[in-house]
Amino acid sequence: MPENPFVGFHARQGFLLFMVEIVIWIFLAIFDASIGRIPFLGPLVGYVLKFGLWCGLLAATIFGVVKAASGEVARMPYLGESVERVPF
Repeated sequence: MPENPFVGFHARQGFLLFMVEIVIWIFLAIFDASIGRIPFLGPLVGYVLKFGLWCGLLAATIFGVVKAASGEVARMPYLGESVERVPF
């Protein structure tokens, strides 16, 4: 629906959030393959880091879904400034 700015905004913001999730997934894969191999400390730090990051991303996703479902246009922190640069 390219003529609807509300749908376009939320689609672009969701796309950017998905790109952030991919970057975090790649970072965590590199972390697991390197620092995560340190006995005891590596997995412990990895589990805490993964839990925090994925809970934060889940909260951001739920925030976006709730705002979109209620008809509001709300920019996510740090992501909202980049939404206008994503082409339709």
